[in-house]
Amino acid sequence: MKFAGLIVLAVCLGLASAGFLRSLSDAQNSLRSAAKNVATIQLNLAKNIATATQDFAKNVTTENVNFAKAVVDDSVNMAKIATSAASDIALRTVNTAKNATVNVIQGVSTRAINSGVGFLIAQMRGLVKATGKSNITIPDINTKTGPVTVNATRGFFSDISSISQAGKANVTVNGTSLTI
Repeated sequence: MKFAGLIVLAVCLGLASAGFLRSLSDAQNSLRSAAKNVATIQLNLAKNIATATQDFAKNVTTENVNFAKAVVDDSVNMAKIATSAASDIALRTVNTAKNATVNVIQGVSTRAINSGVGFLIAQMRGLVKATGKSNITIPDINTKTGPVTVNATRGFFSDISSISQAGKANVTVNGTSLTI
């Protein structure tokens, strides 16, 4: 009878341990599945961040190219008026500064604006040679167009022997100030 009791006890322990091992295996499979899901989520997040960063970089590059094209177009138009009076040249320069300011609103970088100013100075040198003027002085400016305010003082360009930026232009767009 003791022997039969031991057999029953062994069978019960075998069945109980099989159920325990099955539960342990199920827990291991659940843990493996959860780890796989976490890894997949992290991978998808990294892909989304990379795509968003790439799209942002493309947009910034496009805006800078568009700004450079606008500066070149304005400068070419200025070169066509080589026979105009100095005051007319000054007015066109002010308008170019206003156009550059509008591009600031669209997120163009300060480096792109400084490149545009450098190109504008080169065009002014060409205009001075074409018109035979000894200097060009742009009057002080205080103008507002929409949310853009442009202030330029002490003549933006002077001394024709080496045209350079003599004064400064302060541009304010919705509370953000930029000095050119």
